[in-house]
Amino acid sequence: PAKKPGLLVTLHGHGGNAESMVLRDFAARRKWPVLAVQGGGDVQTPQGPGHQCDGPDAAYIAAMAKWCVQNRGIDAAKVVSFGHSAGGTMALYAHTADPSAFTGIITCSAPAVPDKSHEDARVVVFLGTADPNFSNAAGIQGRMKKESGHLALTMMEGAEHNDLPA
Repeated sequence: PAKKPGLLVTLHGHGGNAESMVLRDFAARRKWPVLAVQGGGDVQTPQGPGHQCDGPDAAYIAAMAKWCVQNRGIDAAKVVSFGHSAGGTMALYAHTADPSAFTGIITCSAPAVPDKSHEDARVVVFLGTADPNFSNAAGIQGRMKKESGHLALTMMEGAEHNDLPA
């Protein structure tokens, strides 16, 4: 009780849903709550109905994280967003919408990469070597040479697009 927990905000990929990103094992290990945010747009996929995030969702995601800090006893210095695929792109956008809402960003298999608007954020990028988005690795490595200390790239050998890091 004397130590406030952090918060992991998770964002699903295009066509996914919030339930797929609850990450209960992480929550149990870290003793942090997980806020799985579902995209506001509906989309049909080959697997059936799903959801997608759009531009306006970025500010909503940041506001939800701040609400949790203010109303659920979360340590504001430990709010991290994790997004898979298009959710990784949205994690970057949510940070840009309100940088004060997050202390870190983790993307996995995202088609977008950190840019100048993330130079003050701590960012970890996971890319599988068998993922079509792996082509982003060279650009991230280039940024890492220019900007030290806040950006990390982890390459998951043989991992495909839908493989999440353990």
